[in-house]
Amino acid sequence: MTGFKSDLLGFIENSHNRVTLSDIFHKFSGSDKSLTRSIKKVLRELVDQGYIEYVNEAGLTFAEISYSRPVRLSDSVVVSPPGFDFKKENKDDVVVKMENSTSFGRGNHPTTRLCLDAFEKSFEYTNYFNSSVLDIGCGTGILAIASVLKGFVSAYAVDIDPVAVFDTRANIYLNNLEKKVSADFDWPSDMTFDLLFANLRPPTLKEFKTYFIKYLNKKGFLIISGFKDDEKNELLDNFSGYFEVMESFHDKDWCSALLALK
Repeated sequence: MTGFKSDLLGFIENSHNRVTLSDIFHKFSGSDKSLTRSIKKVLRELVDQGYIEYVNEAGLTFAEISYSRPVRLSDSVVVSPPGFDFKKENKDDVVVKMENSTSFGRGNHPTTRLCLDAFEKSFEYTNYFNSSVLDIGCGTGILAIASVLKGFVSAYAVDIDPVAVFDTRANIYLNNLEKKVSADFDWPSDMTFDLLFANLRPPTLKEFKTYFIKYLNKKGFLIISGFKDDEKNELLDNFSGYFEVMESFHDKDWCSALLALK
């Protein structure tokens, strides 16, 4: 990929806000309108090659990273549509196959990637031997599926949205994990887990705190996300009575945290 194409793609990927075409032309051409044609050509190539896609909302056109090809979400987790033969770049890479859907968790939102960052960091604190995971508000099921691909023996995914449960079940099947991962509308009964994911907004995270404590094994880990920088301190203080904050992670004004049950 050429330098200019890489710079343009990086601008779209790393911007704190969604990027419009006007943002791109302002960034890369400024007052030099002669560059407009070159920018359009590069954008067309990035679309044709499956790196970006256009999304039209409320009369605006946004350029966003496309998930029509394999995309790396973290150091070791890659998400890919079916039909791609992704060659591992690192020995620890796992590939989560996913159909395009409306459920949250394709990887295009920072909080999904932040959960995976916290998850990978948690391996420095434990080996998760014979461990299980509960994914609360699972969306596409990406976190539950990635956990099993990374070595967890089982995962349980739960969501109140019927579409999310349907999509998670479809992705479980797509990854041939029917015997290790399950998805449902209800919290599991009489089960505890070594790791919990909860990518939810702060009011719901606080509301579910007693459930997190109930469903975690002794010395288990909780990964929370879905909160912003200016919400972080108050939220983590709310959890401090029962959890130790191991580390927090940041991306585009969003945060996640790795917590350990005291």
